[in-house]
Amino acid sequence: MAAAFFEWDFPELSVKILNNTERTLLVDEVVFNMSESVEDNRPVVVVVLGTYEGKAAFFNEGWGPVVDPLVRFNVKDPRNCMLDFPTPQDHLIQLQTFTDETEFSIKEYVSEAMIDSLKTCAKEVWLVCAGGHCTSSPDLRGVECLDARPREVCEKVSRQVSEGLLKNLIAEATRFSKDKTPLPIRYRRNCSKTPICLEGQLEFGGQTEQKGQVKFVTIVYLEIPEVGKGMPPSYTYDV
Repeated sequence: MAAAFFEWDFPELSVKILNNTERTLLVDEVVFNMSESVEDNRPVVVVVLGTYEGKAAFFNEGWGPVVDPLVRFNVKDPRNCMLDFPTPQDHLIQLQTFTDETEFSIKEYVSEAMIDSLKTCAKEVWLVCAGGHCTSSPDLRGVECLDARPREVCEKVSRQVSEGLLKNLIAEATRFSKDKTPLPIRYRRNCSKTPICLEGQLEFGGQTEQKGQVKFVTIVYLEIPEVGKGMPPSYTYDV
């Protein structure tokens, strides 16, 4: 698939020593005389495996810049993800020259039908949100999402929560805000991640001597990574 970083080490040298004397020789030093040294400024491009927010990322572990990179790629079901290119790449993006790293979004190239086929969601609602503030409450027990499409935010729910809970939620969400515009209420449920297989090739260099291409296959998740978020006991982690 793909490596997160370019793994390297110094080369191992194999040295043979012939002892034609009757004494024991112990080698404690080896001296190399370099007749020539050439700086290698070629870029070494590595695609990052398992990125989030629908963004594919590339690192450059070489010394030279990646000039005029052009990405040709397909988005596929991850169950058919392999380093194989039986069909021409469907999409093309021109990126800016980069020295260290770059990224681009694939969200607009992923169809709703593909998301529907890859994502699964629980029926039960476990969070109610106002603005960016969310809370879980016993009042949510029995509240189910009625949406047919698997998405975290529910358009329809089986019943609304109590007015008291909504009042407290809105008060907490607007406690430090001077803007008193009514906040939309949203219900959220647990859903699986949406892994998208990204396969293609990165071409770079234009007309320069450092022209090259790198074929790649990687996984890009459409969701934001869950960092520091408490999950309920029924949450399923991808391993």
